[in-house]
Amino acid sequence: MKKTFFLLFAGVSMMMQACAQQPEEAAKAVEVIPQQAAVNRLKISDFTDVAAATIDGVVHIKTEMTQMTPLYQSFFGFIIPQGVQRQVYSAYGSGVIITSDGYILTNNHVVQDAERISVTLNDRRELPARLVGNDPATDLAVIKVEAEGLTYIPFGNSDLVKVGEPVLAIGNPFNLTSTVTSGIISAKARNMHIIDNPRSNETPLESFLQTDAAVNSGNSGGALVNSQAELIGIVTAIASGNGNYIGYSFAIPSNLAVKVAGDLQRYGYVQRGYLGLQVAVQPTVPVFVRATLCCVLRARMSTPLPR
Repeated sequence: MKKTFFLLFAGVSMMMQACAQQPEEAAKAVEVIPQQAAVNRLKISDFTDVAAATIDGVVHIKTEMTQMTPLYQSFFGFIIPQGVQRQVYSAYGSGVIITSDGYILTNNHVVQDAERISVTLNDRRELPARLVGNDPATDLAVIKVEAEGLTYIPFGNSDLVKVGEPVLAIGNPFNLTSTVTSGIISAKARNMHIIDNPRSNETPLESFLQTDAAVNSGNSGGALVNSQAELIGIVTAIASGNGNYIGYSFAIPSNLAVKVAGDLQRYGYVQRGYLGLQVAVQPTVPVFVRATLCCVLRARMSTPLPR
């Protein structure tokens, strides 16, 4: 049976980023563990230190939006429209604190069209948040809370991630706050064609990390971290036929997320490099075709959000 891919929480080619800012290439040397210290190997899969170091860096996000719905009333067996009524809808997701002064990275589909955004920290503090910027092409967004001294998760280098490497997924599935699950990297560079609703001049950018760490509705925007407590991915989607986890989930790699997050913080939109090909026919030379390569830098055709 063909699987249907669901974007977590909101229902929700490949092109290289010409101006991507890669994090510092700092591969850590693998330490050889002597046989007599084999008991220390338990720390690799235990993950208690990693969970303790990162769980405060993941937040619970609640959004609210108002929709106008038709109001009907029955008179003498006939359904007659009686105007409209306002109805408030709430939705939930996760986010990752990326700076100590309150910048939070999450999925675009978690906060898209939200009229109000509130963030609950792991210490149960609830703070209002504002949208700094969003990028539908990568399904990423940055929001901001007014706070200082927050625990944040540093970015790791997702290019160094290996298939089979153990990872933790941290988020808030089913409104169960601060949930930690473990798994491994199952595959890299997955293009699932699941990012929805990009603007007409944008091409969705997908190169997901695939993991078998259990995630569900509400994990969207949460953290995928490695054994060094580094952020290597933003949990975004699952492969499922019913909307619930059945074995595989997908995360946006950190090397893409760090570029998008940086641009959203600075400009409110993402700057991208495009290579264009322009073909023109010389009227004086009937069969001569001139091709001109031009490299233009343009941003998404959207109005930057106020900072």
